[in-house]
Amino acid sequence: FLRVYIDSPRGVDIEECGIISEKLSEQLDKHDPITQPYFLEVSSPGAERPLKKRTDFEKAVGKQVYVTTYEPFNGEKSFEGVLSDFDGEMVVIDQRVKTRIKKVELPYEKVASARLAVVF
Repeated sequence: FLRVYIDSPRGVDIEECGIISEKLSEQLDKHDPITQPYFLEVSSPGAERPLKKRTDFEKAVGKQVYVTTYEPFNGEKSFEGVLSDFDGEMVVIDQRVKTRIKKVELPYEKVASARLAVVF
């Protein structure tokens, strides 16, 4: 498998994946860099894309996120809510608790994993 992920600030739809796949396939066939049979897969990171780098967090400010920590923070290891701020060191999540908003500030180095979260 040759997997290629494409992204854009405005998002990527299936038609764009198809167009890129066709153009990339043409170039791969023309230059033939892979000598054995393979499958070409072109896709986007998806609606629940992982947040791995600081720049990913910066781009996600204002969006719904799901974050886990390496160790309990105020008795919890998972947090879901709107990423309201990120200054490079602190991850600030506005969690809805019934009818109020609870602001949670997590040190970036304590984050084990993070991703965008889909709200239904």
